[in-house]
Amino acid sequence: MKPFRIGIIGEFQSGKSLLINCLLQRAVATVGKGVATTHTVVCYRYAEKQDEHFVYCKENGEVYDEAINDLHKHDTDTDIVVIDVYLNCSLLKDYELIDMPGFGANTADNRSARKALKTIDFALLIASNEKTMGEECESFKDLQELQQHSIPYYFILNCVNADRWKCSNSQNVYIAEKDLSLLEFYKPSNYPLEPNGINIVNLMWYWYAISQPNDELVNRDEYISSFERYHIHAGVRDKVSQASNFSLINRLFDMENRVLLELKRDFKEEIERVKRELCPVGTIQTFAFNCIPAGWLPCDGRSIEIEIYPELYCAIGSYFGREGDKCFRVPDLRGRFIRGFDGSSNRRFGSYQEDAFQSHLHIFNDGKIKLSNSGNHYHPLWCSEYDTVYDVSGLVSSDKAKRMCYPTTTGGSGKTDLGHYAGAHSHEITVSECPIGIPSKVDKSPLKMEDETRPKNVALLYCIKCY
Repeated sequence: MKPFRIGIIGEFQSGKSLLINCLLQRAVATVGKGVATTHTVVCYRYAEKQDEHFVYCKENGEVYDEAINDLHKHDTDTDIVVIDVYLNCSLLKDYELIDMPGFGANTADNRSARKALKTIDFALLIASNEKTMGEECESFKDLQELQQHSIPYYFILNCVNADRWKCSNSQNVYIAEKDLSLLEFYKPSNYPLEPNGINIVNLMWYWYAISQPNDELVNRDEYISSFERYHIHAGVRDKVSQASNFSLINRLFDMENRVLLELKRDFKEEIERVKRELCPVGTIQTFAFNCIPAGWLPCDGRSIEIEIYPELYCAIGSYFGREGDKCFRVPDLRGRFIRGFDGSSNRRFGSYQEDAFQSHLHIFNDGKIKLSNSGNHYHPLWCSEYDTVYDVSGLVSSDKAKRMCYPTTTGGSGKTDLGHYAGAHSHEITVSECPIGIPSKVDKSPLKMEDETRPKNVALLYCIKCY
């Protein structure tokens, strides 16, 4: 069975790296400082004792393999992309721990962390008791990423505020409740944690209980003063360990919970498999609600990074546009109709086409008069008593027509045919202005003059499956 990949996520300096050290029972992760281990995704994997080492990859693609004791030498490196640490720890036989950059530090860190989220099976969200979460905080946005990938997670509140180091502090409980209320849209798992979801720990207290007296972190000035305030010293290490409530976290990694996590992962993977078969990446669908569903992007022509959406790029490539070497565009279907692709035509797949009218003729036909090119024919003109008629011996404009009146040949009660025969000719009609008020055959109302030609339609949301 492959190890579970547990992602440690949370705000910058919320206690993620300290949690890693507590779980591994050794000071391997740099806490609260450094560059490489705080701005880079660090994966902790199992190795035999004689094989302990770490591998890191730089931005230029070069890969290095060094002894584990040299890891701290790279704390100030700025060109490291990822670090894989191999340690002899029984926990790592069943679980891979992924220490992600703290959300909220900078855009590059947020991007690296969100990219790594797609590779994990479960997550531990660590919040700080220094402040409650908010909709604009990066942890909240991170949860939205978890929801999109259907990744379950556990929520833990870490006591980092020196004034509220007790897990039972009422203010800590209040903050945990506030955070949980914000997580309602994608609730964390409770088993095997507290039934009410109020999971509060003090990672610093636990680290003090298991660390060496000369530990660098324990001997920092800000922590020493807090230890003195709570009368924490070497003689009460066991008591402090129990008060830290770290046993709560240990329950996450026991065998009973492992079985549960295994079932969840297998179920999730099966669901993802079915989803991909029914709706592969690159599928476009319409939605009758005006919000973007999880796993989809709006078809608005936006530019997105290949690195973040590699599956979508493999599906649609650069058919709808590309920006440089790192970005490509999704289709822009805003206000547009989709037309079936004709492989036999010269039109390129995915190409945009402007609106147009096909060349055509309009034949005037009101049901009585048909205008066309005619040969020999006869013009009958009927005139009642003293009616006004026009000379039709030639084509003349109406304002120059000769007006003539004739008495009727039937004593005023009949009509006289004043027509005549004409030779082959045609009638040319020039229209300077023509109203659009042509009756509709459907609703008998006139068509409206608009700035576009369109059928009756309904506006819905077009989205493309992105992962």
